[in-house]
Amino acid sequence: MDKHRTYGTGGNARRRQRPINSWRIFLRYVYTLSLCPMVVGAQAQIVPYVAAQTEYDSNVLDLPSPAQALLDTGSSRRDDFVQRFLGGVNANYQINQQNLHGAVEGRRFDYLHFSQLDHYEYLVDGGLDWALSDDLDGAVDIRQERSMTPFAALSAPQLELQLDRAAGARVNLMVTPEWLVQGGIKNHELDSPIPGVAGFGSSENSVYLAVRYLNIEPFSAGLYGQYLRGNYLGIAGPHDYNQATLDLTSTYVISGLSNVKAEFGYTERNDQTIGSGSISGYNGSLSYMRKLSEKTAVNLQLFRTINSGIAGSGSSSGAVAGAGALAGTGAVVGSGFSVGANWLPTLKITVSANYSLTDSKYESGGATGSVNSNLREVDQLSTLKLTYQALQWLRVSPFASYEDRQANIAIDGFNAAIFGIDVRISLGDAANVK
Repeated sequence: MDKHRTYGTGGNARRRQRPINSWRIFLRYVYTLSLCPMVVGAQAQIVPYVAAQTEYDSNVLDLPSPAQALLDTGSSRRDDFVQRFLGGVNANYQINQQNLHGAVEGRRFDYLHFSQLDHYEYLVDGGLDWALSDDLDGAVDIRQERSMTPFAALSAPQLELQLDRAAGARVNLMVTPEWLVQGGIKNHELDSPIPGVAGFGSSENSVYLAVRYLNIEPFSAGLYGQYLRGNYLGIAGPHDYNQATLDLTSTYVISGLSNVKAEFGYTERNDQTIGSGSISGYNGSLSYMRKLSEKTAVNLQLFRTINSGIAGSGSSSGAVAGAGALAGTGAVVGSGFSVGANWLPTLKITVSANYSLTDSKYESGGATGSVNSNLREVDQLSTLKLTYQALQWLRVSPFASYEDRQANIAIDGFNAAIFGIDVRISLGDAANVK
């Protein structure tokens, strides 16, 4: 697939006059929010919130160079200021041991220079956490989100909106005081149009069963198995696949100040796509958390995963992985590590820093093929965030991040630095606001 395409109406398009003033809408929402009650009844809680975020992105389009931007958009410019406005409501209703919860959120994105990218997004999710007894409980969850597909996931820098839908149910049963049995099902549907394939997406259905032995404190161990069936949509040819995973899991708590969690297993994936996608191999993760003091904690994780190429490689959740999604209609093997730290200098201030490195290899090509077949990427992401809970209803969070992606196909590599600040207002428990 040729990545050299004309971008919308052009990077040098004149700024249009918007019929909507986003700041005015935001201020009106804040005023309306102030009139809303925080608690309705003794067992119900409603938490409305609004937020405004401004950030500078040095490479909005995730392009490797100014020269590439000139080819794709007609302008060598890659940086821009982005404003995001959102408003939403989180709600919970407790009925004895049953908890009904839901959330609705709307978002508006405005780009100062690349105004062709202005768009709306939304999120709706909800569910029921139920318990019939101390030994039997579970949950039912649903979620639907409309969001922008990251440019790193596309073969041309143009606005595409994807629709991500998921629904699932899970059950936990304490068979004896020592043995816990868990099971669940999940359906995941992703409609993710890409240049040249308007109906591209995926559909997956999975079922899992886990058994855990708990009566060997501070150590617990278990066995986890999952079976998944899926298929890619909108492209010609057979694209069904199935994937089976079996893992050994364990947790070891050390003195209450630290813990170690480990998963190790084997995944076998069979893909009907001709010449690509089928793979078998080991997978797992090892994580360590240490509380250094009442104010400081650190964490480390090592991992190796086998997933569908469409499941994302570090961008937003549910995004199409890699630049050249048609080449990603197969498995992606990801391995790497992450390290992070949290520091609470005061009761109102939290500082978090994280670094991750992911090496992703796409086992794809063949029938759907593109210039990005057999893509391999090494992605490094560093983030720093300070959260200041100025008042019970006001939270201010300046942040910064830097991403560097190297690829065996040069056009798929890029780097970007982002600096910004997020201001959130809520009426209710701040822990219920993202």
